[in-house]
Amino acid sequence: MVDLKTYVLEAKNTLHTSPIRKLKQSGKALPELQANGKHLEKAEEHIEMLLEKVNSPLKVVIMGEVKAGKSTLLNALSGGQVSPVNVAEATATIIEISHHSEPKGTIVREAEEISGSAEEIFTILENKRGDKDYFEKTKYVKLGFPLANLQKLKLVDTPGLATVREENAARTEAYIQESDVVLWVFNGNHLGQADIEEKLEEVAMLGKPIVALVNKIDEVTTDPMRLVDYLENRVDIFAEQVLPISAQLAYEGITENDEAKLERSHFPELLCYLEENIERDDTKVQAESIQRSTDALLYQDKIIHESYSKEIDFMLQQMKSRKEDLVYHNQGIKESLEISLKNWFYGEFLETERDVILTKVSNLGLLSKKADKEEIKQLIVNSLAPERVQAQLEQKYAQLNEEFQMKWQQVIRELNDKVILEANQFEKSHEQEFSYKLAKLDETLPTGEDFLKEGMGKGAAIGGAYGASAAAYVAWLGPYAASVSLGTALAAMLPPVLIIGAVTGAVAKIVTYKSTKQKYEAEVEGFIKDIKRQLSETFIPKMTEQLKLQSNHVADEIYHKLCNSLCQNWTEQSLAELQHGIQRYTIRLAPMPV
Repeated sequence: MVDLKTYVLEAKNTLHTSPIRKLKQSGKALPELQANGKHLEKAEEHIEMLLEKVNSPLKVVIMGEVKAGKSTLLNALSGGQVSPVNVAEATATIIEISHHSEPKGTIVREAEEISGSAEEIFTILENKRGDKDYFEKTKYVKLGFPLANLQKLKLVDTPGLATVREENAARTEAYIQESDVVLWVFNGNHLGQADIEEKLEEVAMLGKPIVALVNKIDEVTTDPMRLVDYLENRVDIFAEQVLPISAQLAYEGITENDEAKLERSHFPELLCYLEENIERDDTKVQAESIQRSTDALLYQDKIIHESYSKEIDFMLQQMKSRKEDLVYHNQGIKESLEISLKNWFYGEFLETERDVILTKVSNLGLLSKKADKEEIKQLIVNSLAPERVQAQLEQKYAQLNEEFQMKWQQVIRELNDKVILEANQFEKSHEQEFSYKLAKLDETLPTGEDFLKEGMGKGAAIGGAYGASAAAYVAWLGPYAASVSLGTALAAMLPPVLIIGAVTGAVAKIVTYKSTKQKYEAEVEGFIKDIKRQLSETFIPKMTEQLKLQSNHVADEIYHKLCNSLCQNWTEQSLAELQHGIQRYTIRLAPMPV
């Protein structure tokens, strides 16, 4: 069977194979789906907490009266000298002692932290002895020593009961809440002198096991077991066990490797009791809790990644649907405007001028004067002047541009409505499903794993993500819609020189033409058609090409902005590949029964 540490480490390694985490580590922008990916960071934080729990030593808080021998017991439990001058009692501060590769310490104050070697820290504390103002702003002291015992025990030395201030009382209570056991040290020489039942009751109410220790049994003349019996009668309802001990003999036995002293100290009995009644039971319960929490964490990650995969489905569907919409509308706009252009050019263009000229020609008779014919010639020159022809073409171009704008603005409004409606519908249903799954997982978590419950079942991962993205999309399209146009000036497609050439030649021919009225009418018809033919050879293809290019550009811009707003400019192919990687990852995550 895989041991607990390996089990959690394997879970940690599995989390690191997440394709989403890999992308985040690489610095590549992820699709803006779930809000900032905080859930991914939380999972990594939580797995580290679980690993810390696996490696966590037994947490022991030492309490008692001043001069009861707490510091000596501390040294014995540590297996070395960690409190040479009764620092906690001298300074009325809390001292946290744990394992470290070298002797070092930190004084944690309200406005600063002072670090140094253990000896330097002790020197500072000794120099501040009796400085009430200094220690009122000191929260606690952390000490670390390279002692083997401290790999199994994390010790907290509290001030003597007579020196505990209100601030430290609250901090001591916090340490007790996090502890596995409280060792309450009594001075065997002065049992019964202090009324400690009230204090014991306060600690017992916190629900932590209390082991009462009758210390200094090497100094008393009576049988230590009589003292144990006496104390049991006083504190039996608060303490789970009362044991005799000589912390001094225990320390000397450990440091001098003197088995006889250790045996007389009764210290091995204390360690045996902690192992069998505190540590062993706690380890079993904690192991089950950690394993279940690890499973829950992996399952939570599975839910989140499956949720992410569904969101990618939504993104892919959005991209596909909007692309289809844009292809449909783009084609429709191009076709309708091209038809409108050709109908005008071959129909309305120069028709008014033609009708005016032909009416004038039809009024000619046998007796018409030369002046009448000259008037017709001048009418032709004026009506078909290049600048007038160009003005008509420019007016039509402006009308086409306005129609182009209106059609695309209508499309943009429709797409806006679709994106927002579909995003809101998806977000609502998806968040409900996501929240339900996390809430069910929350119910299965072990008691005490509150750090894992943080953020679960609240839908925090996706709340508002799509609404914000859709809003960004709409915010961009608004001003863009106002700027949509055919883009190129008419002169770039149909230079004035072409208009002049097409019109001037035809006019020159007709004004010098001499024939019957019927033939003259036919000639007028012919030269106007000739003007249209010559201009159409350039204007129609150029205008149609520009219309298609600009309409395609608008469609591409809208689609690009949609992709950028909703999924950080990821392509359909790259999103599909990411989704495939996520699906492979979720298969690796063992399901947790809920």
